Amino acid sequence: MPRAGPKKVQEYSAEFKLAAVRLSRQRGVRVQAVAAALDIHPFMLSRWRKQARDGVLRGKRVAVVRLPPPRGSDGSRRSSAPMRFCRRSMPS
Repeated sequence: MPRAGPKKVQEYSAEFKLAAVRLSRQRGVRVQAVAAALDIHPFMLSRWRKQARDGVLRGKRVAVVRLPPPRGSDGSRRSSAPMRFCRRSMPS
């Protein structure tokens, strides 16, 4: 039986939301995949995407830098590991 009382609500920073939106806008990336990777509901990410389009969601400019996947055991760049991302702040 569920416990009575207020529910805990996770709050995310504007920078986190914008980074999630940027990830979901990349070619070949599905909203559901980004949401699952970030452990958020796809509807929440869709709402953030709409807020970003409407100019409601704003934050510091952050560059998302694509890093190549690690080399496989045979020395090739082919790997089953997903693409990694690194955030760094950009000057305003």
